Amino acid sequence: MKLIKVKHLYLAFLLLPGAILVAQPAQQAVEQNVFVIDAETNRPIEGAVVSFQSGQAIAGENGMVTLSAELPVEALLSHVSYISTKVIISKSVQTVYMQPLEKMLQAVEVTGFDFERELIDQAAPVAYLQPADLAKFNETSLVPSMNMLPGVRMEERAPSSYRISIRGSSIRSPFGVRNVKVYWNDLPFTEANGTTPLNILDLSNTDRVEVLKGPSGSVYGAGTGGTLLLSSANPRDIKGNGMVWQSMAGSYGLWKHQFSGTVRRDKSLIEVKGVSLKSDGYREQSFTDRKVAQVSAHLFPSANHTVSVHSFFSDLNYGIPGGLTLDQLNEDRRQARPGSVDRNASIDQKSVYVGVVNDIVISDNFENKTSLLYSYVDFQNPFNLDYKREFNSGLGGRTKFVWHKSAGEAQAHLSFGGEWQQGWSNAYNFGNVMGKADTLRFHDDLLIKQYFAFAQLDVDLPGEWVVTGGLSRNYQVFDIDRDQSKVGPVFTYNNSFAPIWVPRLAVLKKLSDRQSIYASLSNGFSPPTIDEVRTNEGSINKNLTAEKGTNYELGYRASIIGDRWFVDATAFYFKLKGTIVTRTNQDGVVLFDNAGNTNQKGIELKVNGVLSENPTAFVASSKLQVAYTGYHFRFEDYQKGDDDFSGNKLTGVAPNTIATVLDIAFKGNFYSNLSWFWSDKIPLRDDNTVYADAYSNVTCRLGWKNQLASGKWGLELFAGVDNLLDQKFSWGNDLNAFGGRNYQPAPARNYYGGLKIRL
Repeated sequence: MKLIKVKHLYLAFLLLPGAILVAQPAQQAVEQNVFVIDAETNRPIEGAVVSFQSGQAIAGENGMVTLSAELPVEALLSHVSYISTKVIISKSVQTVYMQPLEKMLQAVEVTGFDFERELIDQAAPVAYLQPADLAKFNETSLVPSMNMLPGVRMEERAPSSYRISIRGSSIRSPFGVRNVKVYWNDLPFTEANGTTPLNILDLSNTDRVEVLKGPSGSVYGAGTGGTLLLSSANPRDIKGNGMVWQSMAGSYGLWKHQFSGTVRRDKSLIEVKGVSLKSDGYREQSFTDRKVAQVSAHLFPSANHTVSVHSFFSDLNYGIPGGLTLDQLNEDRRQARPGSVDRNASIDQKSVYVGVVNDIVISDNFENKTSLLYSYVDFQNPFNLDYKREFNSGLGGRTKFVWHKSAGEAQAHLSFGGEWQQGWSNAYNFGNVMGKADTLRFHDDLLIKQYFAFAQLDVDLPGEWVVTGGLSRNYQVFDIDRDQSKVGPVFTYNNSFAPIWVPRLAVLKKLSDRQSIYASLSNGFSPPTIDEVRTNEGSINKNLTAEKGTNYELGYRASIIGDRWFVDATAFYFKLKGTIVTRTNQDGVVLFDNAGNTNQKGIELKVNGVLSENPTAFVASSKLQVAYTGYHFRFEDYQKGDDDFSGNKLTGVAPNTIATVLDIAFKGNFYSNLSWFWSDKIPLRDDNTVYADAYSNVTCRLGWKNQLASGKWGLELFAGVDNLLDQKFSWGNDLNAFGGRNYQPAPARNYYGGLKIRL
């Protein structure tokens, strides 16, 4: 009898939860509006799918989803470009966030050749960086993220002293950015004289980077080293008001504070950005003090018309520690070159830049983008040997028309236009006495003009073929009027380079929706800059001529393993005639020569994809990117005096480099970004007698980010370490330096940390 009662009690216990549920009043399905937002940019995610037990809904243009469900409800958020995420939606939840899965598939759109095409449809070697790529490191410069791209090497000989080498082009860049054309928000940023003041920009002034490798003169004019396109966020993607504050601190006295804010109205948008960065630097005389203020105003007269005004002011002051000999390097890596401290070797540069971009769709098949710019630079450069003072002004503009036409299965896209720039420089060269300008050595008035017209036709043919043909006509003139001189006679010198035609032809075949192969043939030319003709010692190199080259390219792209991985492979052969190289005289003045021809053969490979994705696991997602660059670059016929360097390795180019990035998102909004960059040894002299050793550089960034107050606030805490293995290497060496001063040591192991607040 007792056993029967126990069984009855046990049965009642099992049935009790069901009885309680039956007794509860049934919940009613309610409608709930939820906005799906990008956790990185706070922009709405159109097309996000919200799946729950009783159905699913898709986010509209403003990111809004209307759910009809019993609340609370567990939902799965999914989108091809974001990490799938599980959330609990209740009446108090109006906003949910998704972490971007970097666009690594063939759907990535690039605009480098005048209109948007998916990457897999581009018959050109194009690399790119997205906002998430730029935020994987310490966010003080573009250097670490650029070096993750195959075929690209960005160097930093001293903080804020940058060089960019695309396929080995830094051989003629002892300092600064040369032989690489740079644009910022569709405005020509490279000055008329051929140099680019990339260091006046802060990383916060750029959201996306596109790199066009090899000659692209058919669209962008002079240059054999490639083109760099920097752009801010598309103003039409910014839907509301917001602000971001970020502060960080690090080793060697690093402090950085930045603010950005947006105010959006129906027909306008205003963006304001301000940055202050200071650092004492790893070496003596390697300090940095940079302040940048940017204001951008965007007007939207109609859905097809945008007018943008970009303006910024940059105040940059940084030290130049100078190159060390091997003995000095082994004695004390942190010392400056003797004389650099006493004479205050440094750059003090104040820059104003204003540009207007008018982007209008005139009809269904015709559009135009026109930009105008003005720049002014007050430049002071005390150096060990002299003291330079320059006042530079520049005007320029670019216009581009794009016409589309369809006929059956064929489509044609014609772009044509022109670009013009003119620069004036009032340049003084003084002696340097303890960091102060002394007696005037010489004074020049400089005038530089460069302009070109271009046209390009893209035709999509039946059978998944794409044919591209481009052509430009290029002109360059500069005048040097030396009206004062204590180092020689006064004179006037004019150099008008003969107009040059620059063609490009490319053919692409889509093998399937997920893979393509292309081949291209392109010419390029690069006239010497005025700083290469007019040297610091006062001489004029009248014999220096333009480089000219022909590039042959074969590329393959494929999305594999269920679109989770993407492969981008390129092989090229570039034959350059009249290669411009550097040498240094006994006083340390850098001079330039044409070095005959060079043969440049290379392979570039990038593979990136998703290792794992499980929103409920401890490791919510993991992604891997691997980039390999292999170069066989040789001087073909290079005679310097009695020395014959023919057959030698090209100076300043690593034969092999490998770059990997492992990104992990953990449960609980934690993340880690781990990178490894390895470089083969690099020849530092044309005679190949001196090399920089091979090295590895490992960096790591850890962080936590979360949304607070129903998603109105975003908070991120982060910390990281650079040169984790404490390797001894250089981010940029001096090539062919007199007296063996080849080495510019990079910082030892160093740390940083900070916070970011979004509203």
